[in-house]
Amino acid sequence: MKNANGLNRFDCVQDSVTIINLFNQLYNIDKNTSITEVESLVDKIYYSVYLSDNLSNYEKAVFMVDLIVFIFYVRDFRNNGKGLRDHSRTIFMKLKKYFPRTLNELLLEFPNYGSWKDYNLFIENTKDKVLHKRIYSIYIDQLKKDKETYNSKNKSNSTINISLAAKWVPKEGKSLDRRFKCSKELSKRLFPELYHKNTTRALREFRKFYLPLQKILNTTENMECNGNYDLINFNNVSNNCLDKKLYSYLYIYKTGGIRGCNKKRIKCRENVLKFLETKKNNKNNQIMNEKYNIKTSTSFDTLKVELNHSCYNKIREIIENISEGLFKHYTVDTYSDLPDLIDDSSSYLEDSDTTYSHFSITSSESESESENDENADIIIKLRKLRILLDEELITNEDYDIVKKRLLEYM
Repeated sequence: MKNANGLNRFDCVQDSVTIINLFNQLYNIDKNTSITEVESLVDKIYYSVYLSDNLSNYEKAVFMVDLIVFIFYVRDFRNNGKGLRDHSRTIFMKLKKYFPRTLNELLLEFPNYGSWKDYNLFIENTKDKVLHKRIYSIYIDQLKKDKETYNSKNKSNSTINISLAAKWVPKEGKSLDRRFKCSKELSKRLFPELYHKNTTRALREFRKFYLPLQKILNTTENMECNGNYDLINFNNVSNNCLDKKLYSYLYIYKTGGIRGCNKKRIKCRENVLKFLETKKNNKNNQIMNEKYNIKTSTSFDTLKVELNHSCYNKIREIIENISEGLFKHYTVDTYSDLPDLIDDSSSYLEDSDTTYSHFSITSSESESESENDENADIIIKLRKLRILLDEELITNEDYDIVKKRLLEYM
């Protein structure tokens, strides 16, 4: 039986089941999952999708878009995500090799799901100089916007709402700056002429530029220092910070009992209790899961619901607009979650005595999927071969012949 694209439907279902299995493993990662394991899963999903002869280009594009959206789902600590900073960065860097233009544009979205600190960690943990330069430009562009907002609102005595870029921008003399000379790179971009004439003065002007912005920020630290605990917005407090300072925010001793009668601290206690009650119902928040022992689902259907949350719509729109590689076959408006494919895979799994709700992979399958260095090299060659075919530099016949010979070695 063939589908509308002339592809064998049974083979399509087999390929999709393999991919769904891998997605489920990726969905179940937590803070204890090793970076190596995450990289391996991302590679397996990518090659399973990209090298499939049985999935249509549209079906491939849908799977790959979901994989990219997964970066921000893993990082997201504000909505329904996992809040895993290191794992999100790992997936981003892995996929950046395959979709450089798309991921370069999506780099701008990290503060919306995580923190400006993510950029500093990208600089610290990667050797990608092009990525570093992109991050410096993002910082400078945002600081300029914040400065304009500050100057215009300050004159009218209006409330000033700016980003947290001034808080996290690499500071001169700090450990990150000592290793990567970040402040020089930033001042060079903000004051190019002055930097070439007098580097020391350019660095001083850069400090003067961001310091007023840093002082007016309503950061948790500033509010704590000023004693304004009642004004803390816990939606902007990271999971790690909340976990470390929970007793302080609750205004209790570790042995129990309220610490005092400060009105602002009591109000903060009420706010954090209300916040925790809301988070208690979010089954995907990792810290809350541990505190309240909430069980999470592992079904692919649940993952699709999470990835289709409206907070990720902008990610999908950016991917569609750039239309890099496979994504030229993808449109947000026609996105359909592959309903017929999922239904077919369900019946296929039932016939093969496999539980659809968890798509578990047997140990023999896991062993067969482990790749040695030789096989990994062949897979890379296959990927390059597929790119040549997509770019019409070789024919289908050439592709089939070379692929058959390569696969004989696996």
